[in-house]
Amino acid sequence: MIAGASKRPAGGFTLIEILVALAVFSVMSVMAYGGLHALITARDRTEQAATRLSELQLALLLMQQDMEHMAPRSIRDEYGEPEPALAPGDGADYVLTFTRGGNNRPRRPFRSGLQRVAYQLEDGELQRLIWPVLDRGGDGGAQKMVLLRGVTDLAFSFLGGEWWDAWPPPGSKGMADALPRAVEVVMTIEEWGTVRRLFTTPTGVVAPAGPTAGAPGP
Repeated sequence: MIAGASKRPAGGFTLIEILVALAVFSVMSVMAYGGLHALITARDRTEQAATRLSELQLALLLMQQDMEHMAPRSIRDEYGEPEPALAPGDGADYVLTFTRGGNNRPRRPFRSGLQRVAYQLEDGELQRLIWPVLDRGGDGGAQKMVLLRGVTDLAFSFLGGEWWDAWPPPGSKGMADALPRAVEVVMTIEEWGTVRRLFTTPTGVVAPAGPTAGAPGP
């Protein structure tokens, strides 16, 4: 060792410096995790909302296609009882049944392009049913499709000069094949509350004037 040379301190961090660095790193990590968690949660909620909106739009599109292809054709059900072209239900079975056309490629060539369609609300599901034949006789089999989930209420109103909750309108006779000018659907959905949509029909009649059974809200 050279005489008179001073000793230099060894390189490195002190314990206090290490503890401070760890504390700062911990705080920054917690802040970064919180921001990332919030971002992921917001993204998931956005994706869920977009998916639900897409499901609602698809359900309304299918309903619109059904309404626009309504056909003035009454039927006989599986029990042989007559049923008008459009028949609202009381909710115990089907909320609405009607005949629709537009099936340009029936599975069997000797059948028409007409189908019987029904909407029902079951366990929070808006369901669409299709019968491949109209006058079903003993054949009650239907194809079922879930249009939308989370539906708590479903109602229809019908425009035939005035708005009616029933169709054919009360007191009218000889209108088994008559269709309204428009149909309004009112659904209550868990996330969005009340959703209303108005659909026009291809052919409509003006029902006899009388007290309205119910009119849609604004």
